[in-house]
Parts: sequence; structure tokens; C-alpha cells
Amino acid sequence: MTWLESFGMLIGRLFIASYFLLAGTSKLSSFKESLLLYEKHSIPYPALFLNLSAALLIMGAIGVLVGYRTRISALFLILALLPTTFIFHNFWSQEGDALIFSAVFFFKDIAITGGLLYVLSRGAGLCSIDAIRKRRIAKAGLEG
Repeated sequence: MTWLESFGMLIGRLFIASYFLLAGTSKLSSFKESLLLYEKHSIPYPALFLNLSAALLIMGAIGVLVGYRTRISALFLILALLPTTFIFHNFWSQEGDALIFSAVFFFKDIAITGGLLYVLSRGAGLCSIDAIRKRRIAKAGLEG
């Protein structure tokens, strides 16, 4: 893998992470409104799942951003994104403008999940804490 490819992966991770960092922090900063939305969609234990979702989004976003335990971080984001995609953007049960609006957001989330699956399968690249740790471990193994 070249540094140019890794730089592209870094920029991609920055874009993905910024989206999820904003989503996670907004859940906490607008907790009452988010809680009402969870309750409206009949999510059991809404406060618990709202906090869990925010934690997964924030931890996953930071991990993906800096490239620390990147694959696990991407998995956190997938685990937070997929259930909410199917619960909140269920276009198949809507009509008219609501159907179009929900379908757009549903497929946007599916596309983002595709990007996360790419991160999950490829890792962070050379511009990451994971790569630095790997180089240090390899160097220590050669010297010791």
C-alpha cells in the first residue's frame, strides 16, 4: 500500500468519522428530543438504547478517525447504524413524500454501511495509530 493510498484512506476516515461524531454528540446535546423520537418508534428502554447508541457512535468515530483499533471501531459504527436505519427509515411502510424522504435516508445509511464495511475489511492504512503500533511491534520483534 502506498502513502498516497493511505492518505486517501485517512481522508475517507475523516469524512466518515465526522458524520458519526456529529451524530453521537447531537444525540447527547439534544437528549430530550432524541428520547422522544426513540419513544415514538416504540424502542424498548429508550434512554438505555439512546445512551448506548451515542456511546457506540462517539467511540467508533474517534477510533476510525485516528485509526486506533479501526476494524473494531468500524464494527461499532455498523452496529449503531443498521438498527436505526431499519427502525427510523422504514420507507416500505410510508407513502408520498415521507416514502421518498425515508428511502433517501435509508439508502444513504446503506451506502455509509458499505464504506464502513470497506474500512472493516481493509483497516486504517499507513496513516493510523494501528500502523504505528504494528511497525513498533515488528521492530521490537526484530531486535529482541
